[in-house]
Amino acid sequence: MARPTKPRSIRRFPAANTYQPLNRGKQDHAVEIGYDEFEALRLTDVEHMSQEEVAQMMNISRQSIQLMLETARGKLTKALLEGHTILIGGGPIEIYHCPYVCHDCNQTFVVQATDENRNCPACGSTNTACSSKGFCSLHCHRK
Repeated sequence: MARPTKPRSIRRFPAANTYQPLNRGKQDHAVEIGYDEFEALRLTDVEHMSQEEVAQMMNISRQSIQLMLETARGKLTKALLEGHTILIGGGPIEIYHCPYVCHDCNQTFVVQATDENRNCPACGSTNTACSSKGFCSLHCHRK
């Protein structure tokens, strides 16, 4: 019996979930990319992080990242070569929760990484910041 897939921690969703060629592309010939595969591609190819760093951020092994990148790049290449629609969604994911602190009332709280609202739930202040002391704080774009 196969081991259950461990959820992958993601911090960002794509701007759009469907990409389709203007001159062709049908959803019945769509290539599906999981949110976890998209996040791995984003972190390695756009944020220029190493596979070790990506694995740490997504809370999975480096070998899983390597396999995920190979699979996702193969799917994207096939879609581009053959003119297929690309669908992004699904996969075993969990949204990372960022630890925050309010500088006005010292309240600590958590915010989903995908949530744009970072106001303090106690006093409503916008004077808040990520309070992570770990690896995430080195790569946090929400300071």
